[in-house]
Amino acid sequence: FQDIYSLLNSAGHFVFLVPHPIGIIANRSKWIKCFFKQNISYFDNFTFRSKLRLTDNSWKKVSDYFHSFSEYLNCAIEAGFKIIKIYEPKPMPALVAKYPDMKYDTLWPTCLIVQAQKE
Repeated sequence: FQDIYSLLNSAGHFVFLVPHPIGIIANRSKWIKCFFKQNISYFDNFTFRSKLRLTDNSWKKVSDYFHSFSEYLNCAIEAGFKIIKIYEPKPMPALVAKYPDMKYDTLWPTCLIVQAQKE
């Protein structure tokens, strides 16, 4: 976050999107499947592999690092950012109507979007 902060102009905006920590731990989505050690704690940082289902029903393999909600926000704040807004979107009803098994993704957020500003 400090590198990004240093690159922005005064009062510049930084928006980032990450997999939502609770969505990863819940791991019940029919669109995102995460693979990690059993009995992992929400408070542990860990790497995990996952598969993302695309709208053509194919799957894309990805790897990522798990971080808690507070870790994302505190790192941004410690770098000097002011948090403007936090979004935890869920699929729109029209999308769930088109892909009915996406209904599980309406129970908890699958991604976290943070809007921050350089102070």
